[in-house]
Amino acid sequence: MHLHRMPNGKWRVQVRRKVDGEFVHKSKTFEFKSEAEAWGLDQERMLDSATLRMDSAFELYFDEVMKPKEATLETPNARSTYNKRMANMRSIQKSVGTAPVEGFGAVELKDYVDRRLSKVSSGTVRKEVYIISGIFEFLIKDKLMTTLVNPARQIRMPEDAPGRTSIHTPEDRTALTNALSGEAQAVYELLLETACRVSEVVYLRAEWLDWENMEIDLPATATKSREGRSVPMSSKASDILSKWAKGKTAGRLFSQHPDSIRNTYNRVRKQLGLEHLRLHDCRHTKITDMVSKATNLFEVREVSGHASLQMLERYTHLKKKKLHHLMD
Repeated sequence: MHLHRMPNGKWRVQVRRKVDGEFVHKSKTFEFKSEAEAWGLDQERMLDSATLRMDSAFELYFDEVMKPKEATLETPNARSTYNKRMANMRSIQKSVGTAPVEGFGAVELKDYVDRRLSKVSSGTVRKEVYIISGIFEFLIKDKLMTTLVNPARQIRMPEDAPGRTSIHTPEDRTALTNALSGEAQAVYELLLETACRVSEVVYLRAEWLDWENMEIDLPATATKSREGRSVPMSSKASDILSKWAKGKTAGRLFSQHPDSIRNTYNRVRKQLGLEHLRLHDCRHTKITDMVSKATNLFEVREVSGHASLQMLERYTHLKKKKLHHLMD
């Protein structure tokens, strides 16, 4: 944008942008400098949104939003989560291609959703739509491309898949515990005892163990919700942690990466014919047990670290079954 004052005292603003391979020139004269600047900025935003491609929009988001976050990551868990999110976003960036941002509307997004639903679950597609929506919100609110419309607000989101209900029975637990060994066995049993996420257990550190209060104090940097929480130790969890923390006052209890633990577990569950039981289902199993015993969901949320009570509602049907005796 070029702004200059004319001999008659008025302000003239000129905007020049390349659109579809050709330069577009716009100019206008105003009484006041502030009016000229405002008009010039509006014209630049309109022309930028017309020329900006979807792949370039993702790159802008990476540079201005994701890269600054990367510098703040303090734990392997946080870095792993960041890398997975970046990989997902790169995949989406490749899928949406080089279409102009202004031309990527509700029709184009709906077509993307339909194509993806033929390959992946509705839950995965919903997450991808949220990412695309985030790119548009960034362009509209941070880059002030106010002429853009977020297409995610104009389509019906695919129905979310029902939550998983697989739990580890006592028989499953015995079989898997006996088949596993070393760190994989310890992690598996701790998952069933604490309702923690896999990465939270694998990256446990000795300094997080509060032996006086018999709690695991997970810092905010180690949790998915980025909120610290304290997880009470059961007697079995205490025994396992004592063994692996022996002689340590700081540092990790386990040396393996979460993916290594998962690979070992997946191999064993396949050998036992228990392919339907994911490692993450240990968390579901423990939370189901806690819901059946707790007086309210707030207690469970304190331990599980769910972002909202709504996320725990899928467990409540189990508790309702035990309330019928109160009505007789």
